[in-house]
Amino acid sequence: MHDRYERVAALSMFYGNYDRSIESLKLGAINTASDVKRSTCLNMAALALTGLSARPDALWFTICNEMKDSLKEPYLRALFSFLSAQKHDGYDRILESNDLPFQDRVAFACLYLNQKSLMTYLEKTLIKLIDDGCIDGIFLTGITAVGLKLLLGYVDQVRLVFTCYNYRDCPFPAVFL
Repeated sequence: MHDRYERVAALSMFYGNYDRSIESLKLGAINTASDVKRSTCLNMAALALTGLSARPDALWFTICNEMKDSLKEPYLRALFSFLSAQKHDGYDRILESNDLPFQDRVAFACLYLNQKSLMTYLEKTLIKLIDDGCIDGIFLTGITAVGLKLLLGYVDQVRLVFTCYNYRDCPFPAVFL
């Protein structure tokens, strides 16, 4: 997995484990030394995070905000979007990033959105997943009426019935039997 150091760093920061985030970036920089560009990027990200512990000021937040736009790696962009966000105002960039796996975005939403915002986000996202025929949403819906609608949308979009066949052994609610 190419982005594992970045993913561990971002998820660690989201869960409040500041030290693990920096350790992951430093370890990634060491282990990817043959890829000078990536190693340098990981080192710079670790250095920027180190500034967080020294009572960051407005300049630090401004630099983080500008830095996130220049990063190519989606987890590093999410990490710096998170750090430079002003409470809930800056979370949209993370929640709407199609570069991040759906499950990670939902986990982030569960951690940082209030109940009303979370429900709105999940409803809006589920509608988009159904419309796009994206099977990732099945972990939210389960095998329910909405889940079956999602699977049908997937078959319509991708034309791969065999993927849906994998769900044949899942328990279906009595309503469908």
